[in-house]
Amino acid sequence: MDLPPVIVLAGAEAWFRDSAIAALRTRMFPEGDPGGACTRISARDPAQREQAFGAAEELRAGSLFGGGRLVVVDHPEALGAAGAVALGDPEDDGREPPGQGEDAAPAARSVRSPFVALCEPALEARIEGSLLVLSTSKPIKGQGAIPLASLAKKGALVVDCRALYDAPGPWERNAAEHEHELARHLARRARQAHGKTLALPEAHALTRAVGRELGDLEQALETLARHAGTRTSLGAEDLDACFRGTREEAVWALSEAVLDGRRAEALALLENALAQGLVDARGLAITQPESLFPVVCAALHAGWRRALAGAEALARGEPEGEVARAGGVPPFRAEAFVRRCRRQPARAWQLDNVHFLEAEEGVKTGAVPPATALTRLVVALVASVPPRP
Repeated sequence: MDLPPVIVLAGAEAWFRDSAIAALRTRMFPEGDPGGACTRISARDPAQREQAFGAAEELRAGSLFGGGRLVVVDHPEALGAAGAVALGDPEDDGREPPGQGEDAAPAARSVRSPFVALCEPALEARIEGSLLVLSTSKPIKGQGAIPLASLAKKGALVVDCRALYDAPGPWERNAAEHEHELARHLARRARQAHGKTLALPEAHALTRAVGRELGDLEQALETLARHAGTRTSLGAEDLDACFRGTREEAVWALSEAVLDGRRAEALALLENALAQGLVDARGLAITQPESLFPVVCAALHAGWRRALAGAEALARGEPEGEVARAGGVPPFRAEAFVRRCRRQPARAWQLDNVHFLEAEEGVKTGAVPPATALTRLVVALVASVPPRP
């Protein structure tokens, strides 16, 4: 298949866009850049904006040693309407109102798209052996979309680089939680890049341990493959060995220690949190005891409620796997979670609630300092849970 003169990579997943650019570079220059053949320009960089305006001229310049060129313009939307005007303004259907994409009413189209303005010269010139690539996080459909119809009509190839679902899609009814696009992608990548088999439940668990960013997940797959060595399959034991504690803040480690009855570890973690503070979900430091109290209480209470729900479900005779899934526990941690839930009956978990009420009442009334209330709460909860064997 011959490459078109312009390719537009559109969507939120940067890994897809960068992978496509790398593949195009390899296809065009299998022996490497012969010299000045590859240029990448960021339209967000003021120092490179003029170069972005002249992307078509970059293509015509050719490489230092002759032959075609690959010119990549990142974030072309940053040129805006002013950029489209600077590039010329012929009458065509590539106009769009700000933030409306191609779905806007024709009468409202008053701002020309910089995508069309950048593509037109390269599409008209069709410079042999050269390629212009526009890379943007804007979607191909919906709010703020690129002008897909105009670009396709003029001859550009548009590639959808949207992020993958990390849960069953709205169209997938009655699907298991691990049956989603991202898990299937990871299973394919494990096979293609590393020659390993990765089942969908483990692929789903990997997304929960590492996150949904494909760049991070690619590194995680490489780590798993190295750990597995000559084994051809990646299992739960590999995930547990490589990613235990990943994305877990100190407060969650404290909660785990309390719920497993590890008294010395729980008190040491609490002492460290009170002395050095914690980091919240936004990356901000929490150091004051009155601010630490609700954060630690919330983490402990969330773990306690999950254990209570699991103990009640097990008492009703529900399958262990279903109990773990209902608690949002990844498959490779399911066995440990079930053991925790069985450590004491549901009634005992229920009685622990009084410790939370006492701690909150003491702080609310001012009778107990927050640091003291937290210490008492941790000691009371640990004492009520049979230690892990």
